[in-house]
Amino acid sequence: MSISAPEELAAATALTAEEYGACILLRLYQWEYGALPTDEDRLARIAHVATDRWPAVSAEIRSRFGPNWLHEVTQQAHEKASATRALLSKAGRKGGRTQGKAKPNASLASALATRQAVGLDTSQAVSLASAGLKPDALPRDGEASRSAQAGDQIPYPAISDPDAARVWLLERSVFPGDLDELQCLLMAGKLTPAILEPLAR
Repeated sequence: MSISAPEELAAATALTAEEYGACILLRLYQWEYGALPTDEDRLARIAHVATDRWPAVSAEIRSRFGPNWLHEVTQQAHEKASATRALLSKAGRKGGRTQGKAKPNASLASALATRQAVGLDTSQAVSLASAGLKPDALPRDGEASRSAQAGDQIPYPAISDPDAARVWLLERSVFPGDLDELQCLLMAGKLTPAILEPLAR
């Protein structure tokens, strides 16, 4: 479960440490198990609050949850993360399979010779040539546009610097909860438009 520091700090200002701790523990339980129990004693144990203190603590934090102690923001983030995992799993199962459209028409020598013209480093040019694609199939100057021939399965050029990869993803309005997984894919040169576009806000 990813946590937005500004949102959590705003939520914590109106709560005591005990109340905030109970609230975050309940949300973590919901993230892990999908739903919270409705039994008050069980809720108190999950929140690590003594049963004699629970009525006072629950009265303060109850307004942050919906019916049946459902925290809506946590539920939405969990659903989005589950969808992302399913999408990445599906993409992983496809692996390096080709779509049958790309023809091996770029040799390693021509890829290396033209790498400067399109702004690729040597490793990107080599991986492009080994995939049998022309260097011009990749965007120039980091743009995300693709030629119609390349399609959504051509990965973006790998960005080896973690900070630069993070900035690149944030510029495309990626949900913060998806950032770490997408950053790993981008740095490995395995992030494709088919994976990124459904996750961008």
